[in-house]
Amino acid sequence: MLNDPLIRTKLQYIDENNSSDDVVNYMVKVINSSFIDGKDARAQVKTFEGNFTTVHSDITDLGNQFSFGLFTPTITSYNASVYTTVNLTAQPSRYFRYKNYVEVSGEIVGNNTAPGIALIGLSKPFIGNIINPLDLSGIASMSGANATQIPSVGIIRGDVSTEEARITIAIFAPGTSTDIITYKYSYLIVV
Repeated sequence: MLNDPLIRTKLQYIDENNSSDDVVNYMVKVINSSFIDGKDARAQVKTFEGNFTTVHSDITDLGNQFSFGLFTPTITSYNASVYTTVNLTAQPSRYFRYKNYVEVSGEIVGNNTAPGIALIGLSKPFIGNIINPLDLSGIASMSGANATQIPSVGIIRGDVSTEEARITIAIFAPGTSTDIITYKYSYLIVV
């Protein structure tokens, strides 16, 4: 982490006589006007005396490269014999994006109509082409609201035609039970 280019900064210290010293590519931590040099594994401490009149920071601009937050995906059921779309409710999902890499995790609550293989489509937080189903991949698990239901695990792949994350999971629970499907997937934004 000490060599992570995203946290490197260039500082300029200007003393009361307007002379300056550049401190380049240091990971900086301020503790009582002390700076820790992240390049030295022994964390050599440099202390600056005097008053800071100006500190210039030139931190790498992350711009649109890093973001995270919540979104609620649109859900489509592709096997109405297990779930109808109205029987599924998406909870707010969490996403993390770094450059073109996106991770998404969330939960769906569903009332199944019968046991079987559920095929559930989820919209993605960022638009990007899915050229191959493996461009988006992940895992899902189902646990029921009561102890008599059998948990199961499923896969998530990208759907080339709909541009969605597609969950395929076996539902063993009897009809009209409440199921909780937890999922996590990742993909690259390809434009």
